[in-house]
Amino acid sequence: MMRNQICPDELFHHGIKGQKWGVRNGPPYPIRKGNKKSVAKSDKDGKIKDVGFTIFRSVGARAKNYDILDPATGKYYHFSEGTRIKNPKIFAGKGGVKKLQPETMIGLSEQIGGKPLNWQHCKGVGTIDFYGEDREAEVHWFQEETVGKHKFRIKKWLD
Repeated sequence: MMRNQICPDELFHHGIKGQKWGVRNGPPYPIRKGNKKSVAKSDKDGKIKDVGFTIFRSVGARAKNYDILDPATGKYYHFSEGTRIKNPKIFAGKGGVKKLQPETMIGLSEQIGGKPLNWQHCKGVGTIDFYGEDREAEVHWFQEETVGKHKFRIKKWLD
């Protein structure tokens, strides 16, 4: 108040962290609370908070696509570009509702790497490129924080 009476034409910084100089307050210049990295964490139900993962549309390193086995036919498919896995859930292993079988944990860590106790069995709904046509399917996979996602499998087609 006192500042406005002394120098009404000047703008002052209000001492709010992240506030730009010369801005009186708030909108249209919202204060940012800082960039937080999105980390997939699971709650008590085994649901993965935030989003599981996205298959990007570029040709760069971020555009990793996965081989997905259809056990009924023995053929491999890929996710459609731009697919975001819906309803991802950890249902066995670290952070899951059930325990992962000991022989599964040991086998995965011997074949792929990582610590046996950190392996998780996950599921979600994704869009599969089925010979140029997009089809929804429930997909299961195993993941471990140091080695990533492996062994994708179509559990059932949803259309």
